[in-house]
Amino acid sequence: MALCIRERILPVYMSAKVAFVPNVIFDIMFYTRECGPICWSIKTSLRERYKQADLESIALKYVHRKSLSYLITLNESEASSVKEKIRNGDVIGLNDVLVATSTEFDLLVSELK
Repeated sequence: MALCIRERILPVYMSAKVAFVPNVIFDIMFYTRECGPICWSIKTSLRERYKQADLESIALKYVHRKSLSYLITLNESEASSVKEKIRNGDVIGLNDVLVATSTEFDLLVSELK
């Protein structure tokens, strides 16, 4: 949240609920005219948690077709494993998995600005 406020990526919503997407609380969400909701699911480690983020993303895309969903983590090896699953089509809801300390994440923040 502090990063978003510092970089003036506003408005930003924390623990956001979206109408017609039941039982899901998104960690961080932005809203744009171009694609609608952009959500960040933030997990320290992934293990099986990427599956939850993927299902939440699918539910969001049923309502907001152009929405974007990113999984943000600190674990590089788990992130690369899930990235491969996205490429293979095993994970279909998430747009990308990013390591919060990477330049890839910095690029995402720049795009949102």
